[in-house]
Amino acid sequence: MAFAPTNPKKIQDYLGLNLVENPPLPKILAPTTSGTGSEVTNIAVVSLEEEQVKTSVVTPYNFADVAIVDPLLTTTMPPRTTASTGLDALSHAVEAYMSVESNPITDTLALKAIKLIRQHLPEAYTHPSNLQAREGMSLASLIAGMAFGNAGTCAGHAAAYAFAVKFKVPHGVSCALSLPYVMSLNSAAMEDKALDMARALGVETEGISGKVLWKDSISTITELMRELDQPLALTALGITEDLIPRLAEDMLRSQRHLARNPVKVTLDDATQLFQSMFKGEIG
Repeated sequence: MAFAPTNPKKIQDYLGLNLVENPPLPKILAPTTSGTGSEVTNIAVVSLEEEQVKTSVVTPYNFADVAIVDPLLTTTMPPRTTASTGLDALSHAVEAYMSVESNPITDTLALKAIKLIRQHLPEAYTHPSNLQAREGMSLASLIAGMAFGNAGTCAGHAAAYAFAVKFKVPHGVSCALSLPYVMSLNSAAMEDKALDMARALGVETEGISGKVLWKDSISTITELMRELDQPLALTALGITEDLIPRLAEDMLRSQRHLARNPVKVTLDDATQLFQSMFKGEIG
């Protein structure tokens, strides 16, 4: 809305990286959910209904002139929205941590966000008026936005984009469903970073190998999703097995995300990923 008056072309002309030509109107962004972190990123996600995929407008002009993050604005979110947006923030943090473009600063932000979400999301879901939980989630969403705004997201978002529009699945739900499967896909490349992730999630770490710690972190996130009554298999969304080849092909269209993934994803990999997601077989 802010850049449309000064950039009169169709929105399709701005899809991609740095294609917006003129400065937008001034904008103050105040999030009413704790999930996207949009108030501190340069990314605007766009759904393409005809193609049945999601894509983005990425430009410095998307940054807010002022961002106001007030937990009071999130207290009226119903539990389902609290869960889906909170898991969106978790996906941002974990994917930024896995990204090949991560660095010590983004890792610090991502791990703090993961710790806050594990601590506060169940309480915000169960007791929506708990201001301490809402404040924790507002901070988590904000710093997760800073993390992935610099390190980017990876194969989790690529997988989610392949089915979210087709089946009208909320963004946070699609990203969260994809997350543990992509973590499993990336496990071999994440052993060196597994200890800090496990600590952020409150996993027991003494004397345990990085391989096992990463698997335990996946299990902890999976249990969190169950606690929040979130789907863990594509069948829960009405997706049938015959659609897997199409989903795999559409996942590979998100090359911007896949380029940041620590493991190269082929069409066979994407197909196997969606087969696992269909069956609900994680790791």
